[in-house]
Amino acid sequence: MRFDQLDLLIGRLFIIGFNGRSPEEDFLPRYRQLPAGGVILFARNLGGVEEIKALTAAVEAAGKEVHGFSLFIAVDQEGGNLSPLRGRVTSLPGNMGLAATGDPAAAYYAGRRTAVELRGLGFNLVFAPVLDLAANPANPVIGARAFSDDPETVATFGRALASGLVDGGILFTAKHFPGHGSCREDSHITLPLCSTTRESLWQRDLLPFRKVLDLSGASVMTAHVRYSGLDPENPATISPRILQDLLRGEMGFDGVVITDDLEMEAIRSRHSPAEAAVRALAAGADLVLVCHTFADQLAAFAAVKLAVKEGRLSMARIQEAAARVARWREKSGMEPVEDDWERHWDPSILAEKVITLLGEAGSWPFDHSPLAVVDPAYRAVTPAEDVGEIEPFFATMGEIGVPFARFNCQADPGPEEIASLVETIRSGGYRRIVLILRHAAHYPGQRLLAVRLAEAGRLLLVSLGDPRETPIVGREFPALCAYSSEPPVLVALARALGGELTPTGRLPVRLAPVAEASV
Repeated sequence: MRFDQLDLLIGRLFIIGFNGRSPEEDFLPRYRQLPAGGVILFARNLGGVEEIKALTAAVEAAGKEVHGFSLFIAVDQEGGNLSPLRGRVTSLPGNMGLAATGDPAAAYYAGRRTAVELRGLGFNLVFAPVLDLAANPANPVIGARAFSDDPETVATFGRALASGLVDGGILFTAKHFPGHGSCREDSHITLPLCSTTRESLWQRDLLPFRKVLDLSGASVMTAHVRYSGLDPENPATISPRILQDLLRGEMGFDGVVITDDLEMEAIRSRHSPAEAAVRALAAGADLVLVCHTFADQLAAFAAVKLAVKEGRLSMARIQEAAARVARWREKSGMEPVEDDWERHWDPSILAEKVITLLGEAGSWPFDHSPLAVVDPAYRAVTPAEDVGEIEPFFATMGEIGVPFARFNCQADPGPEEIASLVETIRSGGYRRIVLILRHAAHYPGQRLLAVRLAEAGRLLLVSLGDPRETPIVGREFPALCAYSSEPPVLVALARALGGELTPTGRLPVRLAPVAEASV
């Protein structure tokens, strides 16, 4: 693997993804042509614990051979419903679930445990915490990934989680700057527009970033969102007004700026990943992220090199970015703080504090009476979601002796399927019915299903995501909110249904429905 000095300098400004679980399968063939400064691992790369350790060790060795230092080895381990390492690290609630505990120490614990376990697998960088506000209930990509719709709450819990990551010895990336939560669209699919005024952005969306980015080991990831109040033409990722004037200038941030994946449709709809890489670096980004396609990665690398040779990108800008990345990389070797951070928490206690009851305490009989549990099929509404199995919930129901019958249906059931299901439940004599919501905001059939089930018996809603899906189907129904489908949370949810656990969680968002049910 031989590269000239310009290749190595530019390569250090790239984080790339690849396919396969072994270094020979896809990583090394790519790395022999593109000397990237880091890699990101996805679920497609993650086998068992020993496989992961072998892969990260091989990546580290390749980096030392080519660059003389360890590469960034990153993962999107946010917790909750975006947990690519589920089953290989401790299951923890997502951000909104952490905020529901009402205790920032829970977020610190989650960050600390995440850092310690990621380090043990060979990672040195995590793309978390999410500092977006859950401002728009119609936003399909943020939702329960956010701590709250309140800026101060997001800032408090975001800083606590980030502090845990730092004390656990891992670099973190606050995302998605300057805030992805106020728009309606998913940047994986299209280019969102945020029409929030500059003043409102400063007071709300930017507040968490202003309060977190002064921590040691901080970096920030850009949002592929166009902000009409800041730059009416360019998304933040390629906007000098946002990255230079706002982030560097007004906010005084001198840490590393990382782009979100340049292969996302928000960018590709306007520029190729190659052109976007040049524009992002010119705008002030320091690391460009190209996660999937080798041809796009090679094209982006070649485009940046050509831009330097032709003077479109100055050598000074490349050297500035490389120097900033090098200073940040030195922090990846930081040792964890030694203290008794685990003393007050464990995953089961944390999960128990997450479960939140919507409605009066006596609005539903939490006991061992028979239940009909309706579980619509899970269908993702965004690629930024990695929902686990719900089986721990049903297994726990059986273990604690709650008699139940499980009924399945489509994610968006039609009138005939709903009528058949309701008649089956009615004829079975079930008078208590639990409906598990699966992105009900996006599937109107679930809203109709809730209304029809309520005609057959007493109805309780269960939300495994954004709790603002519950008023869509009717404010009169009580609900339990779990905010994710992580196993310890599902166990706590089942125990709450059986009356063995009193829900103590606090709702972190205002209950404003996305749309009224149409029935």
